[in-house]
Amino acid sequence: MRGYRVRGADRIALKDAPNLATLKDKQFEFAQGDASDPAVARKAATGAAAILHHAAMASVPQSIADPAAAHRDTATTTLHLLAAARETGVKRFVLASSAAVYGDALKLPVREDIQLAPKSPYAAAKIASEAYVSAFSRLGVEGISLRYFNVFGPRQSPQSSYAGVVTQFVHRILKGEELVIFGDGEQTRDFIDVADVVRANLLALEAPSLGGAAVNIATGKAISIAELVEVLGEICGKQPKVSKKPARAGDIKASCADVSLAKRLLGFVPGADLKAGLRRAVEWLRSAK
Repeated sequence: MRGYRVRGADRIALKDAPNLATLKDKQFEFAQGDASDPAVARKAATGAAAILHHAAMASVPQSIADPAAAHRDTATTTLHLLAAARETGVKRFVLASSAAVYGDALKLPVREDIQLAPKSPYAAAKIASEAYVSAFSRLGVEGISLRYFNVFGPRQSPQSSYAGVVTQFVHRILKGEELVIFGDGEQTRDFIDVADVVRANLLALEAPSLGGAAVNIATGKAISIAELVEVLGEICGKQPKVSKKPARAGDIKASCADVSLAKRLLGFVPGADLKAGLRRAVEWLRSAK
């Protein structure tokens, strides 16, 4: 391992974060608090060499229902963490952004330099966060925005309201419950294994220069939701029960990334095979039952 000492900060209580239960050595410490509070942000940043910022309202529907909370939890938190980084001497800042910033791109695979077209307050707050990262990169806090596409993998709770579609689908298939597809099922997504996302963050910590850029973190390959259901059913050994509902406000029809900039800037090349990654996600959910 790289030997980093890690401080985690979140408003959730440690007792309610089972994924942190195994991190009991001296390389990890946890601080409870809401980083949208400047004092909490400053305390979390003090003594750190870099910040990996993943806090946000992660639900598009929830952001539509409560846009002010989406802005606070996403853009305001980013601003306060960047300000704290500058005040306390943190030199590097990595933001978890999102493919949602693109909206319905007219040309795929989507490049980072196209016109952004957010379809939800969540996406708009991510764009604002990226702008702050770019601005503070000119003020001494070198940063980067990693535009994650559809992340999946072990340790994502299916009970969470923020659980991704893979986790939700696998959970329901294993329980014999009906899957709900919003739209016709032909909408496409670029699914990226969480192991690749972790690797992208480490590369961002160690890259010689970032310059406030925004880069896609994805595989460059798309699969339809209908195809995803078929593959998951095959892996789970069960025929999924499926119903369809109208597409939701804020949902994107097609998504696939051009990942060439991430390769040039970070040396990032997606390494995880989709089916192998899906099998690992299924195995974890089976063992977690």
